[in-house]
This record gives sequence, structure tokens and C-alpha cells, in this order.
Amino acid sequence: MKLYKELDSIYSQFSKAVELNLEVEAISRLEFASAKNQALQIKNKYQQAQRDYTIALQKLNLWLGSEIIYTVPDDYQSNVLGSNFNKNVSQHPELLFSRKRVEEAEANYDVARANLLPTFNLQGGIQQVNGNSGFYTYQAGISIPLFSGSDKSRAKAAKIASQIVTADADFKERQIESEYQQALQAYQKWEEAWQFYKNESLPLAEEQRKGALLAYREGAVDYAAFTQIIRDAIQTEMDALEALEQYLTALFKLEYYTL
Repeated sequence: MKLYKELDSIYSQFSKAVELNLEVEAISRLEFASAKNQALQIKNKYQQAQRDYTIALQKLNLWLGSEIIYTVPDDYQSNVLGSNFNKNVSQHPELLFSRKRVEEAEANYDVARANLLPTFNLQGGIQQVNGNSGFYTYQAGISIPLFSGSDKSRAKAAKIASQIVTADADFKERQIESEYQQALQAYQKWEEAWQFYKNESLPLAEEQRKGALLAYREGAVDYAAFTQIIRDAIQTEMDALEALEQYLTALFKLEYYTL
């Protein structure tokens, strides 16, 4: 919205300059009509941007669910992740959940398998013989379960389930690591692009816009040159906004793995 506000201001001044040039017949009626049309289009886009901004702000405050009405600053301050670039994602909640599932499946398999294993018993006691105490007795035994088809099936099913869950957990770990690396690369790509526009291209584009209006007023450039300079500056700033949007999207995706 800030861009369209500045453009609206420039085109409003340009429109006044065009009217003066028309009065002194420095430009044709066709050039005047074209210039006025551009100015009106910019004003219309500025008004649309204002409406879009208001709608987006209402959605933001609805999502936050607070009695305080929040706004956003005109200039975005970059968030530097720093050491989180090389974050170990092994403690990511999705991976922790997968490990819990593996532990649960393994425990179920251990229980099912235990029902098929023999049980060892050992007992001891004190015994009197002919009225004399001090004699110790020991008994050892083994209980072998009678295998049933259902017990074996449950144990086999538990084993297969454990193997499946373990395989899923291994895949999830590789997937999370791969997605994190992709998110990191995307973040670095768009962060570099945004910094380029912010520090180099945008200051030049702003200088172009302001210089074009001054040059037109002084007669240094004609109508065609002015509009071309403005178009180039606008395209640069629109590309910068696209880079900023992609940068923020990449940042949000990366924070899913780093926060």
C-alpha cells in the first residue's frame, strides 16, 4: 500500500504538470488524456490497496483473538535466524511422536510374544524331618503354554505392526530432514533476493520516481520518457514486493522446523 500511496502522490503532481503543459500547448490532447488515465488508474489501485490492507488487518486481529487491535509497521524488519540455520531437527514434534508410536508397537509385540514363551518357577521352604528343623526344600518347574492359533496370529500381527511403524518412523525422519534442508535453501535464496532489492534496487527505483517528476517539470524529459522511467521503477518495486512475499513465506516454512 505504501508504494501505491507514493505513486498516487507522484501521479497527482504529474497530472497537474500535464495540465499546465496542455494549457501552453507543450503536449497534445492525446498525451494529456493518456497521462490523466494513468493517474486515475494509480489512484484506483491505491484505493484498492487500502481496502485490501483493511481486510487483511481485520483477518489478522480475528485470528489473534485479542481485545487489542493490532496493526503492522510500514517497513518490515528482517528476522535473522542465526544459529538456527544448522538446527538439529531430531527433536521435531513429528519425529518425537513417531518414536512414541514405535515404542508402543514394540511394547505390544513384547506382550504378545511373552504369552508364547515358557514360564520358569522356583520355590523354596523350610521342612522338619522327624521333629528336626533346619532342612530346606527347593522346587523348580517350567510351564509351557499350549500354543493356540489365535495367540500365534496376534504375536505375528504385533511383529508386523512394529516393523511397519518402525519403517514409517525411519521414513518420517528422512522426510523431515529433507524438507528442512529444502526450506533452508529456499529461505536463503529469497533472503538474499530481498536484501538485494532492499539495499540496492529499491533506493535506485525511488530515486528514479522522484527524479522523473522533477525532470518532467523542468522539461528535461518528455511525456514518453517520464512514463518509461516510472514503469521501470514500478516494475522494480513490484519485483521487490514479490521477493519480500516469497521471503516471508520461506521464513514461515523454515520456522516450522526451527522453533
